Amino acid sequence: MKKIIFIIIILLVSIGIYIIYPIWINPKSPRTREMLQIGEFNIELQYSRPSKRGRLIFGTEDQGALLAYGKYWRMGANAPTRIVINKDVKFEGNELKSGEYSMFAVPYKDYWEITLNSEINSSGYQRPDSSFDIFTVSIPLNKATSVVEQFNISLKNIDSNVIISMEWDKVSALVTIEI
Repeated sequence: MKKIIFIIIILLVSIGIYIIYPIWINPKSPRTREMLQIGEFNIELQYSRPSKRGRLIFGTEDQGALLAYGKYWRMGANAPTRIVINKDVKFEGNELKSGEYSMFAVPYKDYWEITLNSEINSSGYQRPDSSFDIFTVSIPLNKATSVVEQFNISLKNIDSNVIISMEWDKVSALVTIEI
């Protein structure tokens, strides 16, 4: 009887490690955090960085694109992208109260629709409940200077504003936050 219990425990531990290892310990899309402080203003972005790995990233469903035009994308992998700000700001001209939000996109060929949503505890696999949407903005796309293998978000301070730069594959998008 003790051998059976021991074997069951070993199997359960092995299954747990098999599930946890690629997600939390060594994910293919590592979690990262970008932070910027300007005086007393703080902004933080938390997201996962998926890689291109030879795949078509943006395109139509018929083309087999990973992110089909017009479809929800959590702007990363494994979990929703989160943005945390400690002061009220203007996000692409829209009033945004201090707090924590999920940030996702719907990509199109020439622009992305970026939505901020106050529901932050979702898995991100499905679009968060739209009744919690704060607002949606359309951001024009630019061609990246080179192919970007791993999705990247960076924060820059330009003239006391914050520029959120998002790049992946052959595109980049910029969001301006007025402090």
